[in-house]
Amino acid sequence: MTALSQSGHPSTPHGDNPKGVRIPHELRLSACERLVSGPNRKHAARTLIGSAAAHGINLDMLWGVIDESKPGSARVKQSCLAVLGAGATAMLFHSSPEHVKWLGSDKDQCADIAAALRACLAELARYPDQVRLAQCLIEPKHTWAPQVFLDAGMISVGELAYMRQPITPRERQHVREPNWPDGISVRPLHDMSPDATTSDRADLIVALESSYIDTLDCPELCGLRSLDDIVDSHMATGEFNPQHWLLIEMHGIPVGCCLLSYIP
Repeated sequence: MTALSQSGHPSTPHGDNPKGVRIPHELRLSACERLVSGPNRKHAARTLIGSAAAHGINLDMLWGVIDESKPGSARVKQSCLAVLGAGATAMLFHSSPEHVKWLGSDKDQCADIAAALRACLAELARYPDQVRLAQCLIEPKHTWAPQVFLDAGMISVGELAYMRQPITPRERQHVREPNWPDGISVRPLHDMSPDATTSDRADLIVALESSYIDTLDCPELCGLRSLDDIVDSHMATGEFNPQHWLLIEMHGIPVGCCLLSYIP
């Protein structure tokens, strides 16, 4: 997958490019139909709308390009949904081009998606205290998408590889404590509350900050958010348990960490 990130202000469209707007309440169903897939998209869209609040999704954060060619029957051609998260981040979900006549050519549809993204990013940029990083994960099969996101003012920050390893109860029984070199200690965190006397938050930030020096892991992201925002974002992923977050120290100085979160 390709991860894309945006900060600052998106690019401005030129000429006759379509205009993205915030989706009004009466067109939410139409906008959500463009975001979902499956044989019964209207049902899937209604399910999304009905469950949005329970999943922390604010449907006021929908933008798109509206087809008003037929009076009294407006519908959404392409749409973009921003889901705000911890650590001043926003995840963007978008529609895709389809072989449907009223949506226009592939080129026109890509321009509409870029317009929806630009409108979304322009609005998010007005609230730097709430959102400092907007990102989207692109499926490898969506070969049309990288250029669309670049046209919307975003930047590509790299390819993501997802790896997995099944661990059975029998395998867990044979896991042994590593023989760490002299001076190296590895321990779970005690507490991550900023004001707690036993908090390891400051030590974790030291370890994270040192890991970003000359990093090759999406270096474009460095400096876009504070270390506190980054920690908050990590804590909001899955089910946070400080016992599953390990701090690596060398002679008592934080030098690394391993952050593990259970995801149901």
